[in-house]
Amino acid sequence: MPIPTITSPSATPSRLTDTNDQFVANADIFVDWMSGLPAEFATYATELVDATTGYYSATSTTSVAIGTGSKSFTIQTGKAYAAGDYVIAADSAAPTTNYMFCQVTSYNSGTGALVLGSQRVGGSGTKTSWTINLSGINGIAGDTLPSFSGNGSKFLQLDSGGSATRWTALGYTQIATNSVSASASPLTFTSIPAIYSDLLLDASHVNSAQQLRLELSSDGSSWTSTANILGNNAGTNKGSFLIPKYTGTQGDVIGVYKDALGAAPTLTSGTINVLSWALASGVQAMRISVSPGNITGTFTLYGKL
Repeated sequence: MPIPTITSPSATPSRLTDTNDQFVANADIFVDWMSGLPAEFATYATELVDATTGYYSATSTTSVAIGTGSKSFTIQTGKAYAAGDYVIAADSAAPTTNYMFCQVTSYNSGTGALVLGSQRVGGSGTKTSWTINLSGINGIAGDTLPSFSGNGSKFLQLDSGGSATRWTALGYTQIATNSVSASASPLTFTSIPAIYSDLLLDASHVNSAQQLRLELSSDGSSWTSTANILGNNAGTNKGSFLIPKYTGTQGDVIGVYKDALGAAPTLTSGTINVLSWALASGVQAMRISVSPGNITGTFTLYGKL
C-alpha cells in the first residue's frame, strides 16, 4: 500500500543569484508548483488514511464461537497489529448484533495467525465470516440492576462486592441475610454494627413445631433468657420484629406476625408481641431458635441510621 509523495519544486526564485529574467521565470515555476499543492495534499491524505486503515482492517473465515476468553483467527498477512491493541471482531452478516470486544494477544504478520482475548460480547453463535478492526478500550460494564417494578419507594443497596443488586426499604439498610433448612440449631446474627439506631428483623419461614424464640446478646456469647416471639403457630409464617434504639442498654422488641399464609391477601390480624430487654452494652448479636422441632426459611436483618 504505497503512499504517494509530494512533488518537489523544480525551481525556486532567488534575488541573490538569479538575473532578472531568471527570477521571473523561476517565480512563475514556483507559483505553478504551489497552485498544485492542495490537490496533491488531498490525494496524499486520502491515500494515507486508506493505507493506515488497511494495515488495521482484516477479514477472516475462521470458525469461531462468540464468547469471552482466547479466540484464534487467520487473517491477511502484513498487517500492523501488535500485542495490547484493542480490536472488535464482528460478524460480517450482523456486525451490530454479533461481536466481540478483544485485546490482541499475538499476531504473526508472516502467517496471518491472530490470537485475541475476548473481554465482552454481543450476540451468540459460531460464525465463519468476520470483520476485524481497531477499537477503543473496552469500558467497564455497569451493574445489572434489579427490576424497578414494585420498588418505587425503595433505594438500591450495594452488596459486599460493591454492586447495586437489590432494593431496600427507604431508611433501612440490609445488614445480613441468614437462611436455614430443617435445623433446630439457632440462627445467629453477630457483630451487628453500632452505627444503626434501630434494627428490623424480617422473617419468612416454615416451622414444624411451636415456639419461635428470640435471644439477644451484647457480646455474641452470653445470651438473654429465651423469649417466645411466636407460639403455637406451626406452619407457614411471615412477619417482622423491630428493636428501637438497640444500642441503648434497655428497650423493647416489637413483633408483628401472621401465620398460615394463604394464596390471597387477608386482613386477619396476626400475632403481636412486645418483649422488653435489658443489656448492659446494648444489642450486638441476636439469634432465633425453634425448640423442639425444625425450621426452614429466611431471616433478613436491616438497620436504620
